[in-house]
Amino acid sequence: MKRDFFFIWSTFYKYLNARMYVALILSLLSGAMEVFGIILLFPIMELLAETGSSSVISSTIEAVLKTLGIEITVANLSITLVVMFALRALLMFGALTYSARLRTSFVRDLRLRLLDYYASSGIGLLDQRQSGNLVNLISEQCNRSLTAFWLFNQSMMLFATFAVYLFASMFISPLFSLITVMFALLILITFKKFNTRINILSLQLAELNGGLSNYSEQFFRSFKYLSFTKDWSVLASPIERMVKDIEKRQFSSGRLLALSDSLKEPLIIIMLVSVILFMYYVKGLDISSVIISVALLYRASTSLSRCQGQWQKAMEWFGSFANIDNEFLFLETASHNVERQEVSEVTSFKLENVGYAYDGMPQEIFSNVSCIIEKPSLTVVRGSSGSGKSTLMDLLCGLRAPTSGTVTAVFDNSSLDSSQANIKVGYVGQNCLIFDGNIISNVSLKANNTTAEVKRICEILRSVGLERWANEDKSGIYRHVTNSGSVLSGGERQRLAIAREIYRRPHIFVFDEPTSSLDSVATLRINELIDRLAAEHIVVVISHKNDVFQQASNVLLISNPKNPGKG
Repeated sequence: MKRDFFFIWSTFYKYLNARMYVALILSLLSGAMEVFGIILLFPIMELLAETGSSSVISSTIEAVLKTLGIEITVANLSITLVVMFALRALLMFGALTYSARLRTSFVRDLRLRLLDYYASSGIGLLDQRQSGNLVNLISEQCNRSLTAFWLFNQSMMLFATFAVYLFASMFISPLFSLITVMFALLILITFKKFNTRINILSLQLAELNGGLSNYSEQFFRSFKYLSFTKDWSVLASPIERMVKDIEKRQFSSGRLLALSDSLKEPLIIIMLVSVILFMYYVKGLDISSVIISVALLYRASTSLSRCQGQWQKAMEWFGSFANIDNEFLFLETASHNVERQEVSEVTSFKLENVGYAYDGMPQEIFSNVSCIIEKPSLTVVRGSSGSGKSTLMDLLCGLRAPTSGTVTAVFDNSSLDSSQANIKVGYVGQNCLIFDGNIISNVSLKANNTTAEVKRICEILRSVGLERWANEDKSGIYRHVTNSGSVLSGGERQRLAIAREIYRRPHIFVFDEPTSSLDSVATLRINELIDRLAAEHIVVVISHKNDVFQQASNVLLISNPKNPGKG
């Protein structure tokens, strides 16, 4: 348990630093106020009993109060007791409020840090990670990490309270407290096996939830295809299997927690009663000291019991945070980010003997690719499936660095490696990205636009043949669309995507099979748009259609992984 505790503490500490101590300190002070209030019962009972004698504890308390100028009367002691518990409530409120603030900032920082890492990792991230797992990490696993931290923080605050009660009890009756602590340690050792098993189940659940998220994303992404083919079992079967595995492990974890919770209270009572009988009948301890010690130790025991319960639950959820921590370690190790230099206007690209091999691949997927792409021009990239056409575009735009050769962007009578330049790319793929929102937000990528921006967007929509969406009303640019783009035809989706890229004023336009799923009429309109853009900009198109090749300034042919050419 020691290793588990320090591992979890250090893992959380990496992200929260010294802020973790504030709630603990406030909890310690809160517990101290309550302990002092309970100990005040000693002199109050002696004054009410009118015995005339005073115990060592009462004498110590009276000396402290006299130093503070408080007269020793039942009324004054009672008022002091109430003040102590009021301060205790105030300090506990501060501890819980700060803890709530810490939790919200913790999960916010986790999500923003993940987003920042993913955004800066580039396209290579998806070579090694499944998108479903990434979505699961940033949503579900972050939520579970928040719960893990809340439970861990609660367990630490309860442990701080336990420590204060135990210290006070040791001060009043050292032998009584020592024997009780020995019993408590035996109980903790008993529950250690519960903790270990719950931790294992937590890690398994985190892994299964990641897999479930990934398969669920595939299920809905493939929904139309599965609707046609009726072959639901391809994805439904593994999803069903994972759901059942998750249910099994959740039940096992819940059963262990139920058994643990059921045993704690009876064990505490048995422990305290046994020690009380031993101390009273065997050691002849003064009953008043026993009563106060029992009150403090019972509070200490219940605090420790609740601490144990929260700790077990924290371990149940901690697997999710361990996954996120491992993801950060992976991203920090795999990150090869470089500072990119801002460029104004790119006038040409120069590829010299370019080749590329994916990590772990012994052979480059293409090599010795050389050409110059100037502004304005239309360059068509052609090649067999898997020859690396899209990868070549990644190199051209600086998303990847070549494993051999160089890709250079020329600008302002200067040049720079593409992977070191901040090249603004206008990208239109086969499946155009449509965002939840309206037509205008899909072009400008923001919620609010100035009058001048609205006017420019309407002009661009007309220029790409989307006249019916160019009106400034709810039937036009403010028409709501979902990410499925259901109100748009295939050709309209492509033209809306082109309008978005025109609005962004990129250095280069890249079209990846833009007409592969369109009919002849829609294809003709898209090709006309591409021709118009190529008259003023650098345009690169990946396509197999001959009608595009006929208009091209250059055709870059990748016939197989080892023999590229230029036509």
